[in-house]
Amino acid sequence: MTVEDIKCTTVWSKPGWIALSKSNTRNRKKEDGGVSSRHTGGSIPTEERQDRMAAAWGRDPTSIEVYERVHCSNRKYGANATGPPDDEPIYVYPKAGRVAARFREVRDVAQSRQGPDDPPIDEVALWE
Repeated sequence: MTVEDIKCTTVWSKPGWIALSKSNTRNRKKEDGGVSSRHTGGSIPTEERQDRMAAAWGRDPTSIEVYERVHCSNRKYGANATGPPDDEPIYVYPKAGRVAARFREVRDVAQSRQGPDDPPIDEVALWE
């Protein structure tokens, strides 16, 4: 056993660490998304995923397209994809679907209030 192994074992065996680990495990297993959510984008950062989508599609993806890419099980765009799939998104947990539905409601209201001379809606700001 190395010194690092001993240090880790010492920290991980403390009651506070064990309680935190159990709490985090429970949160990850919650079906409603819990405190932490499940993502399907793998280890690639969202910004990199967005850049890859833009390169493949020839346009910047919308914020909801990026959101669905990292929260849906059926949004795996292949290298030859020219745009998002046409089928309904399948969210990996219910909370992600509720968040997407709420975003669409807010976006639709903002678009209905937008005049012809107004600047485009900042979709990123709508997520806040």
